[in-house]
Amino acid sequence: MVEFQIRDNGPGIAQNLIHVVFKPGFATKYDSSGRSSTGIGLTNVKELVERLEGEITLQSEVGKLSGSDYKIRLPISKLTLKG
Repeated sequence: MVEFQIRDNGPGIAQNLIHVVFKPGFATKYDSSGRSSTGIGLTNVKELVERLEGEITLQSEVGKLSGSDYKIRLPISKLTLKG
């Protein structure tokens, strides 16, 4: 397995929302008119990770200074070319 760890610098995600952040349409960003973003970014990431038979996890809490921590684990065999 290969593991990627990503940390953002956002305000964190409330525990009661962590189970929905990977669902299509979930968004926390809004423009100046109050329109939300598309909410498909993490959905696409999760779909790609699962296609590669990997897993993505998220640890976060509101107010944590370092934002949210994402961990992606992928099988090396799915990332190499077979001749």
